Amino acid sequence: MADNSQLLLSILLFNEGNTWIAQCLEWDIAAQDDSPTKALQAFEVVFWTRVMRDDELGRPLFQNVESAPAELWQQFRAGMPFRDAYPLRPPAAIRIRAEATEIRLVA
Repeated sequence: MADNSQLLLSILLFNEGNTWIAQCLEWDIAAQDDSPTKALQAFEVVFWTRVMRDDELGRPLFQNVESAPAELWQQFRAGMPFRDAYPLRPPAAIRIRAEATEIRLVA
């Protein structure tokens, strides 16, 4: 993949029971684990796996992936900042940069 573009993401972190969920808002992609940080790390795996799969199939990135539902956007706006920008580390074959420019936590 030779693209040098940058994807900017907003991520909502919330918990359901003992599980933390990292939910991207621009595309309805999420991952979960037992802490907010581990959920972000799991999200990276899911995110880059999707990017690599789209590239393998020669299709535009995130084709047919809708943005997150409006209620999650509302929660995001009401949430508190969790951390500064979070650069997602791509696999070596990927030339796209991605950064979670804003991560918010809803308890």
